Amino acid sequence: GAAACFVYSLPITALAGLTTMLAVLGVPPAAGMLLATLVCAAYTAGGGMWADMMTDTVQFGLMSVSLAVALPLALDLVGGFGALAALPAGHLTSTGGASPWLRLSWVCAALTIFVEPFFYQRIFASKDARDVRKAMLVGIVLWAAYDWAVTMMGLLARVAVDRGLLSAATEGRESLVALSLLALPVGLKGLFVAGVLAAAMSSVDSYSLLASGNLTYDILRPLRPRPLPDRVLIRLTRIGVVVVLVAGAAVALL
Repeated sequence: GAAACFVYSLPITALAGLTTMLAVLGVPPAAGMLLATLVCAAYTAGGGMWADMMTDTVQFGLMSVSLAVALPLALDLVGGFGALAALPAGHLTSTGGASPWLRLSWVCAALTIFVEPFFYQRIFASKDARDVRKAMLVGIVLWAAYDWAVTMMGLLARVAVDRGLLSAATEGRESLVALSLLALPVGLKGLFVAGVLAAAMSSVDSYSLLASGNLTYDILRPLRPRPLPDRVLIRLTRIGVVVVLVAGAAVALL
């Protein structure tokens, strides 16, 4: 179980998303990944959960603000909400024209939150149940708004492709960034790029700390015949952050 949790917690998807962003910006993926992992390893290994919490707070605010700025400008670029009428049939239905099996796979993916180790790590680090409840209620509102905005940007990007504003070769995973960079003026482009990088980094550091703690406390510690002192466990966790980031970056690049 601990080994499975460790593999699940490797920040492979977040690092792969970071690689996509770097490629769109014209940055060599390997060099960009190396720089990102070095920065992430420095503050995560140095400050642990406290550094993770503080940086995540800033990163979440930055990515939310940058998306909130990009959406109205992208709407204006394609001609407002009325432009969505040009989308193919099925795009604005509740199922999006997807097959039942595809919809079932998305439901199963959404249900993984109930076995998400990152979710439980944050809950057990809270002061009390009241704080958890408050965070959950606020989080539901924030993520509902964020997911709506991201989905809307995807729909607008499809309209932009049909009108020749974006290249027909634009992939779905690139559409959010491509449309935002097209719609935003120079100064706000920088804010948006920082917001997207923050979104990736907030996942990379959190899962790195989680996987490292899992490796140290759930896999290595039980194998020792005698209990390890806390200072040794903390040192191993710091080393584990670097190991996890290197492993995650290698798989993401592959």
